[in-house]
Amino acid sequence: DHFEEVLTTYKDEVQINQQAISNLYLIAGRYYYGKSRFKQSIEIFQKGLALTPDSSELKKMLKWAKEDRR
Repeated sequence: DHFEEVLTTYKDEVQINQQAISNLYLIAGRYYYGKSRFKQSIEIFQKGLALTPDSSELKKMLKWAKEDRR
């Protein structure tokens, strides 16, 4: 949570590489997705999308995690 706080607090002062942020959340979310821990992966993908809303890969993984959670 602290990471997201820092990013949102300083988003206008520091240029953040959106692809790097997206990749960070993809790696973390895929870790939980691969362990069938869909609730955790969904939370991570959603946090990543809050910071990088244009990430098509995060959107895809979020969709898959929601489908697999059923």
